[in-house]
Amino acid sequence: INTCDFFHGPFEILDKRTSLFQLISVGRSRCNDERGIRFVNVPTTLLGAVDASVGGKNGINFNSLKNEIGTIRPADLVIVSTAFFRTLTPQELLSGYAEMLKHGFITSAEMSHRLMRYDITAYEPEALLHLLRENVAVKSRIVAQDLNDNGVRRSLNFGHTEAHAFEALAMQRRSPLNHGYAVAFGMLVAMVLSRMKLDFPSEALHSYAAYVEGHYGAFAFSCADYDALLQFMHHDKKNATSGIINSTLLKDFGQPVINSSISDEDMKAAFDIYRDLLHLP
Repeated sequence: INTCDFFHGPFEILDKRTSLFQLISVGRSRCNDERGIRFVNVPTTLLGAVDASVGGKNGINFNSLKNEIGTIRPADLVIVSTAFFRTLTPQELLSGYAEMLKHGFITSAEMSHRLMRYDITAYEPEALLHLLRENVAVKSRIVAQDLNDNGVRRSLNFGHTEAHAFEALAMQRRSPLNHGYAVAFGMLVAMVLSRMKLDFPSEALHSYAAYVEGHYGAFAFSCADYDALLQFMHHDKKNATSGIINSTLLKDFGQPVINSSISDEDMKAAFDIYRDLLHLP
């Protein structure tokens, strides 16, 4: 990404004849089916601002699987304005905030705790703008080191192998799950695995579980769904070895461990603990 600009005030369409949002839509489409054109991203949701608009990944879902078709092509410019977020529902704000939490978790304990204390649903434009500057910088810095997702960028996958499986199961049920909510739930599973395999602090795990339950509720599933979830995870494009689930874990806040191999048995155990932590039957 070349530039990331933040504006607190209103944003004007640059061309009176052509909506900039139409141009952005065309840019994403051309990026996938032709050689690509230069485009600008102007995210109108918090989730778009902290996740999809930055990093160059342009993908679509296919056959109930997440981001199966796409390319990596960064926008020439990303313009973020908190003015767009004024009309978002608390649920939409929380959805974007899950990605912000993820950036905090992989950066430092201080940032993690500060984000978990902040009330995103209160919508305070100035305070949110400050958090956005810091938050988007985390992703931008990582992407600058590893645009094509071969190394350190995989730290941004924390909670996502699990989240994408939850989204796929929800689509299969014909009851779609908001991506940010899926990430919140997926990060809890990833923290459980981190506790199991890397001795992630128990207090931090239980604190986050309480946060998820209080802000996001719970994505409910039973033992009967385990095999379907595992099948979705085995299909994840980030898996390095056939038959082995690849996940990003945390040794502690600010200490991500990429390319962690997870057995089906460990994942099932993590599902059990997730359900216990969120008081699911």
